[in-house]
Amino acid sequence: MAFAREIYLIDVKFEDQDCSKERPVLVLLINGSALTIAPITSEAPPSNPTKYYDKAKEELKKWRKYGLDKPSYVKCADIKTIDISALKGRPIGRVDVDEFDRITEKICWYM
Repeated sequence: MAFAREIYLIDVKFEDQDCSKERPVLVLLINGSALTIAPITSEAPPSNPTKYYDKAKEELKKWRKYGLDKPSYVKCADIKTIDISALKGRPIGRVDVDEFDRITEKICWYM
């Protein structure tokens, strides 16, 4: 069973290619067997972002505490819905309430 605020590893498919990459995702919402997730990346936005998707990256300030091995950012403009069966094993971490609230506010701003 998954819970909101948890971070899991899943295979995320690239939209314009026929391949995928294992990456961490943040569970935002659970509706039966459907999960709304936000991918997490270690690629920092540029210091003066001009592209929409770079502006929509929100830093996970406590990334080590959440089980991530390098500074990480939630891709707030790349929200996806997946089946719960895509989750691999147990969560690697769980985001604090205050940080989750900050991230979900940014996601709402980009919707």
